[in-house]
Amino acid sequence: AALRLGEGTGRESAVRAHAQFFHRLLAQSRRAVEDGDRDALQRVDNEFENCRAAWSWSVANGGIDALTKSTLTLMHFCDHRGRFEEGLALLRDALESQAVQTDPGLAPLLLGAAASLEYRLDHYGAAEAAASGALAASRPVDRDTKFRCFNVLGSCSHRLGRPADAKGYFLRALKQAQANADAHNAAGMLDNLALVETTMGHRENAQRLSIQSLVEHRRLGDFAGEALCLNNLAVQYLDRREYESARVHLRQGLALCER
Repeated sequence: AALRLGEGTGRESAVRAHAQFFHRLLAQSRRAVEDGDRDALQRVDNEFENCRAAWSWSVANGGIDALTKSTLTLMHFCDHRGRFEEGLALLRDALESQAVQTDPGLAPLLLGAAASLEYRLDHYGAAEAAASGALAASRPVDRDTKFRCFNVLGSCSHRLGRPADAKGYFLRALKQAQANADAHNAAGMLDNLALVETTMGHRENAQRLSIQSLVEHRRLGDFAGEALCLNNLAVQYLDRREYESARVHLRQGLALCER
């Protein structure tokens, strides 16, 4: 089709319409992709090369609004599918764009998303640096970006054996989620706080937070978050040698993941 189209205004119009269509698909799929909905993930799987082309066009043509609305879907999709390097490459392409760098909200959003994928690759130094840079550049209204950065800093601290620091960052992330009225992010932070409480030996607090997080994820229909909560609760039961309770939670989590 591109070969038949040729050059000129007709081609420019078609490429712009193509980019707008697939950015719209990403934006509309954000919550379902974040929740791990199978159909939504498959839809983006099927159209990923079109989405990549749309992303590249917007980077080259200063499509600030389209990139802003698509960034988190791209990040969550690459996270669920283990396509961390691909996601990072697209985010870095955008961050290197002069037009993007001049936008006060988009550049920190992209950098915070990159920090999340760096963390998933176990690049803790790079993740902490990106998250700190995004925080420094973010505005008071950029609560979602601040949430993501505090979450990354907390997760890195936890992995690096600094549970007290991790707890502090997760509490700050929870505060941002609550201020932004984002129940999904708030539920995720309850689970992260439970992990830290487990590490610190506060078992009763950990179980209370895990159950609270599980109830919230189920209420929201967040399958990915629910499966993670079930897994983390099972680990708590294993630590206490309550094997049957652990088995029940693991089987429920496995069924969700398979579905």
